[in-house]
Amino acid sequence: MKPFTKRLFSPVALILSASVLWTVPSRAQILVEANFSGGNGTSSVDQFQGTAGGGWANAWGFTGVDYSASVVSGDPMDGDYLSITRPSTATTTASLTRTIDNGVLDTAANHVVSFSLRLDALPSAQTLSIGGYSLGATSAWNWLIIGDSARWAFYNGLTIVNVTGVTPQAGHTYDFTVNVNMVDKQWTASVQDGGSSYTSGVLGFRNTVAVNDQRLLFSVANGSAQALDLSIDSVSYSAVPEPNVTALLIGGLVVLVGSGKSRQMRQSQGETRRHGV
Repeated sequence: MKPFTKRLFSPVALILSASVLWTVPSRAQILVEANFSGGNGTSSVDQFQGTAGGGWANAWGFTGVDYSASVVSGDPMDGDYLSITRPSTATTTASLTRTIDNGVLDTAANHVVSFSLRLDALPSAQTLSIGGYSLGATSAWNWLIIGDSARWAFYNGLTIVNVTGVTPQAGHTYDFTVNVNMVDKQWTASVQDGGSSYTSGVLGFRNTVAVNDQRLLFSVANGSAQALDLSIDSVSYSAVPEPNVTALLIGGLVVLVGSGKSRQMRQSQGETRRHGV
């Protein structure tokens, strides 16, 4: 009988162990989130407008005055969500923003921004901008998504890349995921509406000297007199998980299996020579 340690660490046993570990993916760590589960108010973090805490530096804030927002429950977003209205009589740009505390986002590591958005009244011109904003001496958009009645689009630097296969439609909910690479000043994004999806290639920041990605901004109307109703939910910033150590283990197993096969072949050849075959 083989010693227990040899049986335990045989290539086959390690492969089986690795296959079990491989089925358990690394989970992203949520750094900040907003699900609007607290309803309307200013006493807790997950209300609207809410208060500072949980990684957020402040409550949700407005710039511009032609804007109304309130947390409502039920359809279309399944639970509590933020409903935003901008009337057609509005003539100024209005933005909804929230800022993340210093140190929450590691500027030397990637992070993921995700949110769900429903268009409840469709604009006829470019009226909706969503993006991450760098604060400080270099305050500007890092990543930027725009939408109108004809398209969703992502910015690659200062160039617009149109989304294909997923078009804005009133009453549809869109799930966006943005992968942000602060080191290389790059990002990728995907959008899906439950039936269709689109994933971008690597895109460049608009702000090539960005030092952080601390502010999330929803900007509505760009000064045009158009109505726009939308709903927002499931906002989160997450740290990108470290590579699963199982990947390293698999790499080692390839070497082990290879060396095991070589050893078996040498042993077989030795047996053949000893028996004069």
